[in-house]
Amino acid sequence: MGIMVVVWLFAGIIFAGYILMVWWRHRPLFIYLLIMMGMINIGIFVNQVFRWDIVGIEYDGLPVLLPILLGLTILIVYRSGTIITFIRERRQPRIYQIVLILLPFALPLSLVMDFSEPERKAELLFPLPEGRWFVIQGGNSLLLNHHRRLQAQRYALDISKIGDMGIRSVRTKSKELSAYYAYGAHVSAPCGGTIVDQEDGHEERDVGTMVREQPWGNFIALHCHEEDMTVLLLHLQPGHAKQVDDRVRTGEILGRIGNSGQTSEPHLHIHAIEGTSRDRDDLFFRGKGVPILFDGRRLQRNDTFDVAG
Repeated sequence: MGIMVVVWLFAGIIFAGYILMVWWRHRPLFIYLLIMMGMINIGIFVNQVFRWDIVGIEYDGLPVLLPILLGLTILIVYRSGTIITFIRERRQPRIYQIVLILLPFALPLSLVMDFSEPERKAELLFPLPEGRWFVIQGGNSLLLNHHRRLQAQRYALDISKIGDMGIRSVRTKSKELSAYYAYGAHVSAPCGGTIVDQEDGHEERDVGTMVREQPWGNFIALHCHEEDMTVLLLHLQPGHAKQVDDRVRTGEILGRIGNSGQTSEPHLHIHAIEGTSRDRDDLFFRGKGVPILFDGRRLQRNDTFDVAG
């Protein structure tokens, strides 16, 4: 929501400036304003989309982006004669000018717009133990969350753990499962309810080796009684020992983060659907996905969630 407010504020400034430009012919001044606002919006877009955990910067990459954007802005303004000429050229269709104005704002807006979001939300207990947890995949856009293609998983989250340096493993690009901070962490029940489906016994794969024919690996599907929603926890280690129809309490340990199924590295995949079902087409594909809230927070890519010891 914060991004939308900023973007629409900038959009209002731009359109007000455009009106002034047309009425009073202050075109060069407006072009400089347009360039600066456009670069800010591009910065917002890159800051949300880029995986900052890869380079060890937690969540906010703007300290790195700002000097780069400032340099690019100065360069573009310095060489802006061709841009100003383009805007001034009477023979150019007005639609080109409109596209030039709107494009920088469309980029960050594309990350937050979701006209089909359901009113219901899954208010859950964060299922992972102490530490700093990082959202790898999650959000309202395919650019932030590759699960959006599937109705049941459109609000899914992939969560990993980061260390003091803001990266996910002891050694960069390590192939050892034990090098990842998330590997082996306990996964607790995010709600009280009944196990409606589960799978166990799939061996873990080396980092980067994915099993596409069995993408979810070892998993547990838990129907939350109070919320009347089903939560799925994927890519667990083998041996979680939970069976269908087992009743569990909120916070009860269900298993450990592993690297089974279609996963590039150890992490927890979690998504929720409305109601209950034992049909895997519903659980993984056709069910109506619902957004997940932890402590009232709706997480997306690059967000962190701290769990105290």
